Amino acid sequence: MKHRPPYPQSFYDRLYDHHSRYSESFALVNDCGAGGGVASKELAKKFAKVIVSEPNEKYLNFAKSHLEPKFPQGKFEFLAEGGEKSSVKSESLDALTICEALHWCDIDVAMKEFHRQLKKGGTLCICHYSMPYVKEPGFNELWDKLLMQGFAKMRSGEMGELCLRAPKNLSCGYESIAFPEDLWESGAERIIINTNGDAAIYRGLYQPNGQLRI
Repeated sequence: MKHRPPYPQSFYDRLYDHHSRYSESFALVNDCGAGGGVASKELAKKFAKVIVSEPNEKYLNFAKSHLEPKFPQGKFEFLAEGGEKSSVKSESLDALTICEALHWCDIDVAMKEFHRQLKKGGTLCICHYSMPYVKEPGFNELWDKLLMQGFAKMRSGEMGELCLRAPKNLSCGYESIAFPEDLWESGAERIIINTNGDAAIYRGLYQPNGQLRI
């Protein structure tokens, strides 16, 4: 948790502004794939109740111990489940966020499940902060080598099926996520920021097999 970059306030402001265009309700949000609760903590300042859903029991227990003492009782509901199948009631959510987690999912299945949970006019927010880029001699070259080592281990299969899936899902930087129009309204917003004027830093970095382009 010490080394996870926090999301800036501008991220939440953008989310709330977008949601306000379609709904006046900030009653319930599901922070799916919540990890240790980085986003859950901030969402709880705006939404009346936050569902913290996370399939990793250690993460979920950490989130619970970290969040509950800081907010009124009943602010959070903790669910040990992933994105593809949820116990959340249909059409019950004002918003659903999934930050740094969609690549672990079977995306097509998860997207249908997200739609099921959201009210009409609800907001789905998918976030990924992708590759760091630092203007420091040698940093990016070293980071590329570290990534290649990590991806090689993931592709070997020794880390399990999820780690085989994630590099493939990241191969287009989330650009290829489908919003079928039989479920979603057309015009999904894809926003790329903080790229130092070069969006290529965040796009096209991976080959279709999940290998980093160098």
